Amino acid sequence: MNFFHRRIVLLAALSVFVTSLGDSQATRKARHASAPPSRGILPSLSQAQRAARAGLDAVSLPWTDDVEKGPGSWTADGFWHVIYRPQRIRINDKIWPGLVLLPDSAYLPSPYSGDYAWWYGQDSTGTFIGPGFDTLAQYPLDGGTSAAPNTGNLVTPPINLIGQQQATLTFETWWEVEGVETDAFDLMYVEISTDGGDSWAWLGRGNLNPLNDPQGESWKPYSSGGLGNKGVWTQQIFNLTPYVGDTVMVRFSFDTGDAEYNGFRGWFIDNISVTGTGLSISEPPKISCNIGEAIDSKVWGHRQNQRIELRKRCSING
Repeated sequence: MNFFHRRIVLLAALSVFVTSLGDSQATRKARHASAPPSRGILPSLSQAQRAARAGLDAVSLPWTDDVEKGPGSWTADGFWHVIYRPQRIRINDKIWPGLVLLPDSAYLPSPYSGDYAWWYGQDSTGTFIGPGFDTLAQYPLDGGTSAAPNTGNLVTPPINLIGQQQATLTFETWWEVEGVETDAFDLMYVEISTDGGDSWAWLGRGNLNPLNDPQGESWKPYSSGGLGNKGVWTQQIFNLTPYVGDTVMVRFSFDTGDAEYNGFRGWFIDNISVTGTGLSISEPPKISCNIGEAIDSKVWGHRQNQRIELRKRCSING
């Protein structure tokens, strides 16, 4: 598609958009009511049960994975896969710029480091819209409708926290999902299991989505850079100290919740690590940035867990 063709498509899409400005409030409420339910909470286990579940194949601390050696002992389903140099891939012409508008040239981001990263999406479209979208009636700037909802899980190998006094999970992430009801759809869960994956509990407040509905338009993304902004790599830090003495697994779970507004670039994970160091939450973190920019930081509590979200590459109490 050449420049003039793209411009004609974009102008046609905008003309339709002016006459129909997104969902009505009633439609939003009805859709919100059908959002995925909250996840369950981890049942308590006896010390004997915990000891019995401690696998000999568990990785020891400190554990790091920059994804450069491939999937290794991770397990993945749905659209999760290791991708090589994702910046080579551009969103399908049938999706951008006709169905979504983006703040950049619609290529996938480079990995945080090296050549490889985990990605929830499909190479064939550059999004998580899934197969069969081009057999459906799509409308200008409708965000892209999937043939069906989709979901997938990315699970670490077992991680041995036995004998540790404290532990912290850190990873780098980039995401771009719908901006319509980002608090209830395209959910990016971070969860933990102490029973070999039989049950899962939230880490922190459970997901990376915003607390409230950003009320963006159907064509506008919500990214790790904010509503309508270009995605940026951010560092996420979770306190695992409540789970020392266990062998745990961490799960990154993506769930669209429905088939609407799925023409975006999805969720990337890179440079995952678990260390035997703790995260002090006795006072607000002192944050210093190496890029000369102010940053927003937020701390959420969920039971004994805490999560700190950093919008830029910065150090805590550094």
